[in-house]
Amino acid sequence: MKSYNLTENFIASVKQFPEKIAIESFGQGVSNTLTYSELHEQVKTFAFYLGTLDIKKQDRVAIILDNSPQWAIAFFALSYIGAIRSDERRGGKEGRRRWSAD
Repeated sequence: MKSYNLTENFIASVKQFPEKIAIESFGQGVSNTLTYSELHEQVKTFAFYLGTLDIKKQDRVAIILDNSPQWAIAFFALSYIGAIRSDERRGGKEGRRRWSAD
């Protein structure tokens, strides 16, 4: 049995469930959704943009965002190009930061 990484699993989900909801976010009393195919298009667009900034495989890039669809888009876009993510997720208790690096 082949082992898949997170990006490969995401792409497989896009192919298998293109019209299913991948992300649902709530803010200011409004619910927004992205299907797997919509999320995939935004990820590819952002990955292309990162390439125009000369960000490439093995570059270290910090994602400093709240837990949001934009965080997921940045996460997968960096995975697409093979960059190394260093995340700072805001939220939770005031002043608390959680750092992680792959």
